[in-house]
Amino acid sequence: MWNLGTAWQDELALAAAWRAGQPFPHVIADDFVPRDALPELFAVLDDEAVDRYEGDIFRFEASAVEPATPEFRGLRDEFAAVLA
Repeated sequence: MWNLGTAWQDELALAAAWRAGQPFPHVIADDFVPRDALPELFAVLDDEAVDRYEGDIFRFEASAVEPATPEFRGLRDEFAAVLA
């Protein structure tokens, strides 16, 4: 499971930091996922492998273009249907 540390518990400070993000502000969608669905969502995310990508000016981890697990494929398809 993810260990995000205590800084992640200050929601107001996080929202302010994200809204002032560089090079552009980030979108915050409050209550996008119902709180009671979060354990299942985190379990699906925890099972999906990520690869590390690194260059001169960037470093990040991301899942593959095509999800490895059927649960993550289903999640992707559900999000795509809602956001389309």
